Amino acid sequence: MRMTYVLFLLLFSILSTATYAMEMDYTIGARIGVGIGTSATNPFVGIDPTTNQHQNPIISHPQGLLSNHVNGSIMLYSDVGFVDWFALTPEVLFFCGNKTIIGDVASVPLGLFEAQLTFLSFEIDALAKFRYGWLFLGVGPGLSIATAPKFKDTDLQNTYTDQARARLDFIMVLDVGLNVPVDKNKQHHVTFNIRTSTNISGMIGLNKASKRWENQDQQSKDFEIRGINAVRGTFYLGYMYQF
Repeated sequence: MRMTYVLFLLLFSILSTATYAMEMDYTIGARIGVGIGTSATNPFVGIDPTTNQHQNPIISHPQGLLSNHVNGSIMLYSDVGFVDWFALTPEVLFFCGNKTIIGDVASVPLGLFEAQLTFLSFEIDALAKFRYGWLFLGVGPGLSIATAPKFKDTDLQNTYTDQARARLDFIMVLDVGLNVPVDKNKQHHVTFNIRTSTNISGMIGLNKASKRWENQDQQSKDFEIRGINAVRGTFYLGYMYQF
């Protein structure tokens, strides 16, 4: 009797879950976008071009300053709608066009002043999306992966290639837009949205690294060069299909 009761509860749970899943809505979509970003690199130990050795003592402050640039972007995403007004949205994004300019190296002639660094970046996030008609607003955490920065100048790139490293950071995302249906069944949509991301851990790390240099903390000065996307705002146009 007890086993029958347990089996009945299990069957009821499965049927309830299946019924609930059938009531959920699922979408997939792709977007392309263009926007404005601000990027930098951490301060790092430079190489003296006359000796091809790291400067000793370490007294200069080469760093990619916060620089604005135009970004191109591709986004793939999916909405898992639990109710009409709420969905969970995982997103994967690719960005090109990140760049920064080296500054603050006047104390030692390292040949880096106004040198340009570029890198690519990827973002993965999960948004809580609130929906009202065509409108939506999404907010949530994510991860940003910046590839190893590259100098535009070939000689500098050859000199510093062993110091360049990829970087992983924690970001927060805000996404606002429209999903406009283009057919009677409301399965096909044209999408418009503005997405902003703020690099929380990157900005905190950049601030701490700069303070170490200002305090002349020789032991914690970084030989590695890593790119940081501080903030970014992008306008997207795309297509979404609802199952």
